[in-house]
Amino acid sequence: MIEKRPDEDVEKEKEANELMGKKIREAREAKSMSEAQLAEKLRVTLDDLHNYESGAKRLPAVYIFELAKILGVEVKYFMGGEPPEPEKGTVH
Repeated sequence: MIEKRPDEDVEKEKEANELMGKKIREAREAKSMSEAQLAEKLRVTLDDLHNYESGAKRLPAVYIFELAKILGVEVKYFMGGEPPEPEKGTVH
């Protein structure tokens, strides 16, 4: 019989997914990159990327290093690090 996870664990996972999604969006926007551009570089569907950014889906760990490289941030950034500087010549 499969035990149901405590609601507290489910809530913590949801919060972690939402934080990761916020960080992905923040770094993508700092690079002036569209969702479509990032999805193509990461080789995921636009729907998947949107779900990662919204926190609706957990980003598979296999993508974290590639995502950091594409967005020019350290991996620890996705766990709550400081936001990247916007690229020069961009307005946010």
